[in-house]
Amino acid sequence: MHELMRWGGPVLATRIRFAAEDVEVGGQLIRAGEIVQPVLVSSNHDPREYPEPDRLDVTRRPAGRGEGHVGFGHGAHYCLGAALARQEGEVALRALVERHPGLALDAEPEWMPMPGMRRLARLPLRLG
Repeated sequence: MHELMRWGGPVLATRIRFAAEDVEVGGQLIRAGEIVQPVLVSSNHDPREYPEPDRLDVTRRPAGRGEGHVGFGHGAHYCLGAALARQEGEVALRALVERHPGLALDAEPEWMPMPGMRRLARLPLRLG
């Protein structure tokens, strides 16, 4: 589940915020009062943290302690339902794969046009 949330979590970016004070991020100065919008998907695809970050690898294990990704948010904005979501996902996906061991993608997924979010409109599967 961690790899699925890292690779294709539903929230791509946070709400727009304003810098409270001058800060430098990645060599870029952000001045107090300037608009910022953290983009979660970019941190979940950082090649310094994830070898081949654009490749979905369900055998990938988080480095160190914790999740490593921000698919469920971070800090005070961490999803309260994350543990339940992980458990539900694991149970559902395990049952699906056990029931249909030849499960395969039949065509490219279709995504709903939702700025800042990622939500499937259609996921064509071959149950095999």
